[in-house]
Amino acid sequence: MSVTIIIPAFNLWAYTRACLESLASCARGSSFRVVVVDNGSTDETPKACPSLGKSLFPGAFEYRRLEQNQGFARGCNTGAQGADTAYLLFLNNDVTATPGWLEILLQAMQRQTGVHAASPLLLFPETHRVQHAGVAFDPNLHPVHCFSQFPGNHKALRSVRGLQALSAAALLVRKQAFEAAGGFCQEFINGSEDLDLSCMLRRNGGRLALVPSSVLHHATSMTPGRYDHTAHNATVLNRRARGCFVPDLHRLAARAGYGLALTAWLEPYMVRPHNSAPDCPTDDIAALSKALQEEPLWEKGYAAMLELLAHDPAAALPWAEVRAALCPSRHAYEQTLRLAVAVEDTAAVNRWKQSLARVIASINKKDELIELAQTSLEWSRQEELEYIVNMYSAWLDAHGGGHRA
Repeated sequence: MSVTIIIPAFNLWAYTRACLESLASCARGSSFRVVVVDNGSTDETPKACPSLGKSLFPGAFEYRRLEQNQGFARGCNTGAQGADTAYLLFLNNDVTATPGWLEILLQAMQRQTGVHAASPLLLFPETHRVQHAGVAFDPNLHPVHCFSQFPGNHKALRSVRGLQALSAAALLVRKQAFEAAGGFCQEFINGSEDLDLSCMLRRNGGRLALVPSSVLHHATSMTPGRYDHTAHNATVLNRRARGCFVPDLHRLAARAGYGLALTAWLEPYMVRPHNSAPDCPTDDIAALSKALQEEPLWEKGYAAMLELLAHDPAAALPWAEVRAALCPSRHAYEQTLRLAVAVEDTAAVNRWKQSLARVIASINKKDELIELAQTSLEWSRQEELEYIVNMYSAWLDAHGGGHRA
């Protein structure tokens, strides 16, 4: 065996079952073993998982149960204990495989001795759009999924790239490097463990890579309470990883031919170069759809598509959601919410109500936004980040904030 696949699970048996079945069907012949760490599940998992795992992976499956939920980090570390393979692959239980993904990922790691960890491309299963193509850091050092909601086959995703951090939703790590980094830090509570591990791997001289030709589907953050400890995790990460990360979203955008801009509420997002527009008729749904796949930041294309689909809210809603994610504005959020209400999609209504409320609350605190923009401008000047200086200067000019000397 060359790889131990470690799957921490807490309830949600249907997802764990689908994950295991997809591994068995998409990676037959691969040299791996599977360890499921049950973090105190109270559903069908304790009864159903051991028998299914043994039937799918004869002689290469182990079920380890923790009687109480001890969190993601401890669950992963428990699964790694005693592994006798050169590589460890940590995998969320809401992930499903595609053919050849493991071989591609492993081969990429074996070709690059300086790479200590690698991640596949993670796509949303319903839309085949990007969920994870590596972690980037925006001008405020907030971690973001770069190219999130881009089409999964977009040209910006075609090459292997080095990054500062990767998601542990699907992470292949050299066992020796994992142990040297101390494993996952158990101070974290279901969040930021992967950022911390990425930092420790890099501090030990390792590089991190995204391998976009290896593809998995990720339902994403299905475990209840996933974001209940954000403030605690941020405090721990700031203490352990201070100075490890620098803003790089603008550089990743530039490599793909894009720039960055700021929303009215100071959220950075990628934008197309000025005066560039696809050569596409705006009265043809099929042509617009193709153009928006090739150029997903074409805001006027989304506007034209939504106008053409005005009679069909159900067909318009997915386009509105993508537009709001990639070309964010208050108007885009409001239009998406109206469409969600029209089709009576309760989950979408709640999601966009919350998002719109957050945006409005932020916009209404204009003085705080101006203070934040001025602080970010001063910091980026000190760090000599010219692109970011220009971005915040433009925002302050547009919003009447002025520049502090």
